[in-house]
Amino acid sequence: MESENAGIQNDFFNRARKDKSVLAVVLANGKRLTGRIRAFDKFTILLDTDHGDQMVFKHAIATVGPAGALGSAAGDAGGTP
Repeated sequence: MESENAGIQNDFFNRARKDKSVLAVVLANGKRLTGRIRAFDKFTILLDTDHGDQMVFKHAIATVGPAGALGSAAGDAGGTP
């Protein structure tokens, strides 16, 4: 049985894949990947990057969004003092 969050993930990733949107994927360790989603499943996404395809485990992802919307530094907390 699919949880509500899995439905939201599937909707988001499927829309991004179909629209060929460039996404920024920030990993839990702070590394930022940029590319287009080629495919995804329950546990992974396949990201088409400038360095070739990269398989990313979903449990390692902290944030996903449009490439220009997540700030220029991977460690940005957002906001200003």
